[in-house]
Amino acid sequence: MRRLLYLLGGLLLSACAALPPTAPSADGLQARLAALDAWRLEGRLAVRHGNDGGQGLLYWQQQADGRYTLRLLDALGRQQLLIRGGAGEVSLQTRDGRRLQADSAEALLQQVLGWSVPLRPLRWWIRGLPAPEALAGPVRRSVPGSDGAPLAELDQGGWRIRYLRHARVDGLPLPALLSLQHDDALRLKLVIETWELPTS
Repeated sequence: MRRLLYLLGGLLLSACAALPPTAPSADGLQARLAALDAWRLEGRLAVRHGNDGGQGLLYWQQQADGRYTLRLLDALGRQQLLIRGGAGEVSLQTRDGRRLQADSAEALLQQVLGWSVPLRPLRWWIRGLPAPEALAGPVRRSVPGSDGAPLAELDQGGWRIRYLRHARVDGLPLPALLSLQHDDALRLKLVIETWELPTS
């Protein structure tokens, strides 16, 4: 009898050891992503606006207090735009040294480039999350992701965001390749090559 109990105990331990680790719930994952309020990323950006297009490099440093710095460089690494924002004021510096200020980065981008991206919702979309309704309106459509990613597609604020690839960074599935489309006139594709998160 004692030997039988030992055998049963061994079988139970083996079965427990073979169980895969429990995956985090979708709500728990979204909460962890929402709590991620600071990062540094580097990537490549391609833009198509009507019949015009271009590509370059993007550097984005986001601070926990809401301040941010965006650098847009051309394909040769020459800085084209430097955007700094926070506390309701945004400044933009062009390659030729012009400095502009406005209440929003969207207004400055529209003035300089003739197109803009909603940066406040983008701060959420870049993490693979829908933006709060107060920033971008209601979510019109969403498609759950796979392999632990919360979303594969998202329609919000007149934009369609598709998450084409994710990378595991400090245990989080963060977007590595995504496309953004506004109507048929403006399309962007972003390849994020590096995510740097603050150490806890």
